[in-house]
Amino acid sequence: MSNEIIYPIVGGYLMVNLLEKYNEETQREYTEAFDKYKAKIKGFKESHEHLKVGDIIELIAGYNYDIKYTTKILGFDSDGDIYLLWDCYWSPIRLSDPNRKIKLIA
Repeated sequence: MSNEIIYPIVGGYLMVNLLEKYNEETQREYTEAFDKYKAKIKGFKESHEHLKVGDIIELIAGYNYDIKYTTKILGFDSDGDIYLLWDCYWSPIRLSDPNRKIKLIA
């Protein structure tokens, strides 16, 4: 039996739910690592506009904007960038990028 994850393609997007992909231990490790990292973030904030830490969102990413991720918000910076639960949690996503199509889902 394989532990391989198969991601569906819906509407031209590869659908990747990071909350399902990462087990609880991995999520905890990324969150703890981010908690240590956030002291380096210029103007760290727990909310921005209608979003806040812990919210579950969908967003478009990938080099060709062809992956729709589901993940959790870890924080924001003073420039209005968002930090997410994923393997590059230290790399912010620009909220103002219209290609991201960020959508609050929970």
